[in-house]
Amino acid sequence: MSVTGTWKNSYGSVMSLVQSFGGAVSGTYQSTTGSSGTFLVAGFANPNAATSSRGEDLSLSIFWRSINGGKGDPSWHWVSGLSGQKLAASGSDTPATLNLIHAMVATDDFPGQASVGTYLDKLIYLPDPLASTGAGESASDRGTAGIVTGGNPILGTWLCQEDSTLTLTFAEVNPGSGQVQGSLALSGDAQEIVGFTDPYAQQSGLSLQGTSVSTFLSSSGRSMVLAGSLDYGTGALTLTQLLSQGTASDQTYVQTRGATLTFLQQP
Repeated sequence: MSVTGTWKNSYGSVMSLVQSFGGAVSGTYQSTTGSSGTFLVAGFANPNAATSSRGEDLSLSIFWRSINGGKGDPSWHWVSGLSGQKLAASGSDTPATLNLIHAMVATDDFPGQASVGTYLDKLIYLPDPLASTGAGESASDRGTAGIVTGGNPILGTWLCQEDSTLTLTFAEVNPGSGQVQGSLALSGDAQEIVGFTDPYAQQSGLSLQGTSVSTFLSSSGRSMVLAGSLDYGTGALTLTQLLSQGTASDQTYVQTRGATLTFLQQP
């Protein structure tokens, strides 16, 4: 068992995911709230499958710029982080579910939708085998026509101000899709990160660059997403941390712990 499959939440949004053997997750999201379109998803899930006594934790990052093209709007600069767990099915009447805390990061005002800020919600997804699936889309395959391909200000190593043992390193940014590659080091334990940053923020005149990255901490067996924004004015990268563990089905209230972390770039 894994998080591979097509999942639908109470808003009618559909998320199609593929989990690799090592726990990396990729896929697409089709939203029915705010702007419509198809959006890329990247993240990690615990390589250990959910059981009847313990869920499978996972963390996912989304960049809300539709890969279908079309007319954009302010939400095309936004990112999200989702973290929680998959609970195994319990008999034919109780299907598997994804129980996720959602941090949506709005970096540009969208009249009638949301002003700049981070918005939290709890989302529950059920299997939706009849839905169309876009899982397997590759963010790195997306075109870059008309996009400035120079250095992105997110590139480099960032030190957490609340925990000096925690650093983030952004090694590469795809200038079209915004997909990032890099690593997270916690107390000397380095892990791969995947996710997205908004490569269009500067050229669009924004003051904030949305960023969301996910990882799996093998030393503690927990999944983490960091979602927030880089403030061009202060140079600070402020991220909401959602750290998740698998729990029993009657203890989901302690599955995800939240915190706000600030990172400064190292010279």
